[in-house]
Amino acid sequence: MVYNSKTYLPIDRIEMQWRKERPDFDLNIQKFLLQIYLYRAGHLVDAHFKRMCIGQFGIRSQDMRLLFALRRHGAPFSMRPTALYQSLLVTSGAITKEVNRLEKLKLVRRVFDPARRRGFLVQLTDHGLVTADRAATMVSQNQSMDTPLAALTNDQRALTLQFCVQIINAFQEFTPTP
Repeated sequence: MVYNSKTYLPIDRIEMQWRKERPDFDLNIQKFLLQIYLYRAGHLVDAHFKRMCIGQFGIRSQDMRLLFALRRHGAPFSMRPTALYQSLLVTSGAITKEVNRLEKLKLVRRVFDPARRRGFLVQLTDHGLVTADRAATMVSQNQSMDTPLAALTNDQRALTLQFCVQIINAFQEFTPTP
């Protein structure tokens, strides 16, 4: 589901509601609001990405992420399904469905894996490579974001990127591996 800005409860009301309902929380020091705001920011960024993927390319955002994973892997733009689902933090079943969808659209193909007898690799087609490159260019130039991120200065973007990397690393260190 894609939301517009009017769908969301204004951010200041969330804090106000918590202050009213739980005055014992020190919301400025607690990690409570930070987690809510990080989730909300991720959700909003994802909603913009979904709109770009559907509107510009006619595919789902998770399918575009698979194309991006193959593209950033480098030539010959192929990976094992296991490496894909580990890279994208999804299940093996989700990767199978995405590969099937993208194969029908001629964006990827299954090719024999020379390192494994029965294995195969998922590989970008020429059309998949062009699609991934066009989408990556749109995202990198903030064309896909309808200017919300473009409104940030270069310094603000750099600080935000640094903060996001710190948060991701902290969670990855904290989260036990399955």
